[in-house]
Amino acid sequence: MNLSSRFAPSPTGYLHLGNARTALFAWLAARGADATFILRMEDTDTERSRADYAQAIMADLYWLGLDWDEGPDVGGAHGPYRQMERQGIYADLFARLLAQGDAYPCYCRREDLEAERRRQRAAGQAPRYGGHCRHLSAEQRAAREAAGQVPTLRFRIPDAGVLRVPDLVWGEREYALAEFGDFVIRRSDGSPAFFFANAVDDALMGVGLVLRGEDHLSNTPRQILILQALRLTVPRYGHLPLILGEDGQPLSKRNGAGSLRELREEGFLPEAVCNYLARLGHHYAENALMDMAALAHGFATSRISRAPARFDGAQLEHWQQQALQSLPAERLWAWLAPAVRTPVPEDRRRAFVQAIRGNILRPQEAEHWAAVCFGRFHGDAEARSALEETPLEFWATAAQALQAAAGDYASWIKALQAASGRKGKALFLPLRAALTGRAHGPELAALLPLMGMERALARLAAAPRIDLQEESMSTSVTSALSPAIRIHDTLQRRKVPLEPLLPGRVGLYVCGMTVYDYCHLGHARVMVTFDAVVRYLRARGLQVTYVRNITDIDDKIIRRALERQEPIQALTARFIDAMHEDEAALLCQRPDLEPRATEHVGSMQRLIAELIAKGHAYAASNGDVYYAVRSFPDYGRLSGKSIDELAVGARVEAGEDKRDPLDFALWKAAKPGEPAWPSPWGDGRPGWHIECSAMSADALGCAFDIHGGGADLQFPHHENEIAQSQGAGCAFARHWMHNGFVRVNEEKMSKSLGNFFTVRELLPRYEGEVLRFFILASHYRSPLNYGEDALEQARAGLTRLYTALRGLAPGPLPGDLGMEWRERFHAAMSDDFHTPTAVALLFDLAREINRLRDEGSEVATPLAMLLRELGGILGLLGQDPEVFLRGAADEVDADWVAERIATRAAARQARDFARSDAIRDELAAAGIALEDGPTGTIWRRA
Repeated sequence: MNLSSRFAPSPTGYLHLGNARTALFAWLAARGADATFILRMEDTDTERSRADYAQAIMADLYWLGLDWDEGPDVGGAHGPYRQMERQGIYADLFARLLAQGDAYPCYCRREDLEAERRRQRAAGQAPRYGGHCRHLSAEQRAAREAAGQVPTLRFRIPDAGVLRVPDLVWGEREYALAEFGDFVIRRSDGSPAFFFANAVDDALMGVGLVLRGEDHLSNTPRQILILQALRLTVPRYGHLPLILGEDGQPLSKRNGAGSLRELREEGFLPEAVCNYLARLGHHYAENALMDMAALAHGFATSRISRAPARFDGAQLEHWQQQALQSLPAERLWAWLAPAVRTPVPEDRRRAFVQAIRGNILRPQEAEHWAAVCFGRFHGDAEARSALEETPLEFWATAAQALQAAAGDYASWIKALQAASGRKGKALFLPLRAALTGRAHGPELAALLPLMGMERALARLAAAPRIDLQEESMSTSVTSALSPAIRIHDTLQRRKVPLEPLLPGRVGLYVCGMTVYDYCHLGHARVMVTFDAVVRYLRARGLQVTYVRNITDIDDKIIRRALERQEPIQALTARFIDAMHEDEAALLCQRPDLEPRATEHVGSMQRLIAELIAKGHAYAASNGDVYYAVRSFPDYGRLSGKSIDELAVGARVEAGEDKRDPLDFALWKAAKPGEPAWPSPWGDGRPGWHIECSAMSADALGCAFDIHGGGADLQFPHHENEIAQSQGAGCAFARHWMHNGFVRVNEEKMSKSLGNFFTVRELLPRYEGEVLRFFILASHYRSPLNYGEDALEQARAGLTRLYTALRGLAPGPLPGDLGMEWRERFHAAMSDDFHTPTAVALLFDLAREINRLRDEGSEVATPLAMLLRELGGILGLLGQDPEVFLRGAADEVDADWVAERIATRAAARQARDFARSDAIRDELAAAGIALEDGPTGTIWRRA
């Protein structure tokens, strides 16, 4: 029996957990039967497929421990293994089906087919092709092609019969062929449809077992018909049930899981992921951690459940804990984050990892325990509470007993029990709190020798004052506010508490614009996102220093100045002014500091010299200076890219003098006609990446709280910033925030696609506040999809809010009326600045105001003040409602509108309702909406 299997991903994104499970099951089935495992890239979706995704998928599979006998990078007897390289094979098979009469060209237009499907649905029928081109004569086909019609190719389904499809998971299923319509196997551009290429590749590559998701069940009958028509061997199929999230919905990032790469970056071990995925919808007799050979030996398709598997983060963490327990000390040490490894002396490494391995799940979690053993730690609230409840005399007794025991743990505890009369939790909780800052953790017996008696005595002496144990976040202004602010840290791949380096103060650096053109919608998103962040932090009482740089020297600027025959200083000054105008239109407050690159060249040169001195950079013979990427072991940690992955396809461009294709320029030698500054390496100018490392240090120091920017800057720009700054000895940014991409009608915004919009192109059609509302209505980390409908919805949403404010003068809130609303607002904004939830609350509040106003309640007026207050934190609702609702004076002739309303009122008084309706329609056509109320008619823009 042929049990050769395959995994055939589409390289349109990173490998998600569902696909990772499919790959693992297919690999286990093949390896358990000592059969061939094949990797094939199904890259016929040319718009979305990318080579870097293909490389990332292969890297993830190798990380999991899945190797393949045949594939794109290893070759084999059945290649090529990328579908775009197999087009000639498909063309021959299409020709065979045409010659056999099993396929025919179809000239039906897409809009006609869609209209047919709509009619069928309306009639309660399942949509299927009506066979319009099935019986065209050769002359009719020739006439259509002579008219320029480009056909698809459809497979001809037999007119009657039943197809029985066995499935290793679901059993045999029957399909009446009459229920199928003839289906497309070749698109009009000549490319094969998915299930054609997928089916014939499996057969031609000798695949005997296909395991895939149950979403492919409906494809299987069609694929079998294709293979039977071509007289190719039909593999055995097994369709895996869906994976559901913890909320019972299909698994997605929203409900608990994203890509395999995210798990890698979070620190999960491949042994843990494989042991978890192998049991996700599959049963093993043994419930212990198994290696890959044991997993393969115990795998059987008969043990695959038909019920949907439910993703359980706690179970994944269970297997992570099991994997960490069995991990050799050397691998565990290498797995720890660099911030953990740095303070640990070489002779203490093995003892340290043995002490902590049972109390951590992710690499960064060991950072606290490294500080406990070899530095200063920060305690948590539970530990602080334990210290406060412990009498002062206990600490003196504990210190005396420790000295008498000469640091021996067992002797110390025995003596302290006798002297204090305490035992159990009453004894160990205060000791643990004082020595580690936590109420739980590794055994004190293992930690005490690592921290040493001197450090332990110092902590016991400091315990009554609690100051050593106090965490910086707990002593800051934010500790008095509830809830604590949490942000998604790109570097840590999770939400973390915002813990300012200086209590009550936040330093924020955001990568700003390169000023060679007008600001586009992506720039607007950066401006609005971080303006909202700053506004909220300040609303919470934090003192924020907001820095956003201006890149005013760059390759793009130089090229644009040459194109326009304009001095660089004039070009950049013009676009800086335009940027500030756009910023003001979007209701953004100016940053506290806007350093310009040309004003900090000296700082950049000093930083470059430091990097050369530390061995992280080198001067090339052509006058350039390059950063040596391989000299920085942590390179790629922010973006999740490994050096080996980056090396694939990297090359040295003409004119470069790099030692390694991965190296990047810190200083560029002067070229004729370009701006240049004198330097130790010759006249030249700074590279782009060094600019922000220098300017952030000049503005905020070598360590600051948050570094922000667009997701497109994560690699290589921010990755390079980290390498530069930390390579020079700076701690650099404590947290990283990145806002998501902007898409236009579900496509990436780019000039090449012709869907590129500047802010000033949009402002004549949409007020700046509408654009701001549109941006804030999506979470900053989510893709932002631009479309006319979305902007109209934003305008309508703002109109609803301003309508609730209309005619209500501000007034004080009685008692605690606004407390619940504020708590809900802060709960949303404290959760990684979740503006969509905050905006939804504004709508709830507006509905409540409208309800109270309709009831004649006086509470509507003070609630309107609260709506303005909360909206103001987001930079919204600052206008007079009448100004927003009626538009600018040059947009609407208010006198004409008033005259038409008066005429309509007279018509209604005379019961001439036809005339009244005609006037309403006339105003509606002019974009004016009327609202009739007990006090008369008011109007606004529609």
